[in-house]
Amino acid sequence: MADRADSRAVLLTGSEPLLRVERLRELRAIAGEEGLDLVEVAGPQVRATETLDTLRTLPFFSEKKVVIVRNAERIPKGEKETLAAGIADLPEHALLIFVDEPTDEEKALPKSDALYKALKKHGRVETLTLAKGEAQKEIAKRAKALGVEITSEALQAILEMTSEQVTEATSELEKCALFVGEGGTITPEVVSEVATPSREFRVFQLLDAICAGQTGQALATLQDLLVEGKKPEEAALRNVFPMLYRQLRLLFQARLVVERLSQEELSRCYPSRYSWAEVSSQWQRDKFLRLARGLTLEQIRAMFERLVQADAELKGALPALNGRETLERFVASLCALAQRTASSGAIR
Repeated sequence: MADRADSRAVLLTGSEPLLRVERLRELRAIAGEEGLDLVEVAGPQVRATETLDTLRTLPFFSEKKVVIVRNAERIPKGEKETLAAGIADLPEHALLIFVDEPTDEEKALPKSDALYKALKKHGRVETLTLAKGEAQKEIAKRAKALGVEITSEALQAILEMTSEQVTEATSELEKCALFVGEGGTITPEVVSEVATPSREFRVFQLLDAICAGQTGQALATLQDLLVEGKKPEEAALRNVFPMLYRQLRLLFQARLVVERLSQEELSRCYPSRYSWAEVSSQWQRDKFLRLARGLTLEQIRAMFERLVQADAELKGALPALNGRETLERFVASLCALAQRTASSGAIR
């Protein structure tokens, strides 16, 4: 990506952490190897006046004086306002780089923020996210750079188990490449043996088992997901339930597609987050449609009701046993709902 000569401030944002890291590495190089012209600070510790003063000093050995502010989304409000006001007057030798690094519980620097607006007006915002359908090409390119071959089936498997997140897919690709060695070939069998599925993919596996009425498999998948938290209820409320809510919402919309509701009508009914229009991957659409054909709208609605009830039980709003028992009963009840659907001949 070419750097605009007049850009003295830039925000690196977007949904792919790996792309942000790689772009930041390119920009860091402007400060040279000595490091005397590079200052790096975390967002919560930023002192705007001090940062702007640093950028006004001339560089020692490099073309630019570079200041990197990590965790831009966590800069204190007053400091953001001062930085926003100072961006327009940065000298030519200055380069101020902000990096969005939100956690699962945080959000990136909002577009309504004064600092974001100042960066759009007086600098630039680089949104490092691949366009729809580009993930496959990107991972194929990275496999070639690693000196390995990868079959189309293996490539698809890595993308599926990482929900087409290039950052996670690249990590799993690198593990597979080390396993087969330079010049080797990554096959679906290698991916199955070496790669680790993302949490979202495992939640989808949970939903898949639920919709098939496979209680044993569903409970086993649930146990794998709960290993990540100190307490079962914490793992469920933080990692499992939000994803399961999203997937049930998409499953409901997929059922409407099966019943021939048009895309225009769907968009009107579901204009916000977790809409069918957001599902860009054909394999994801195919899987949701496959599951939806085995359920009725009434059964999916009942699953939503059980999710809300289990959420309330885990939070103490409704009486319940311990967290693990509550979650196992919840999953078993969803499987029972799917089994009743199948036995009633409702699959279409």
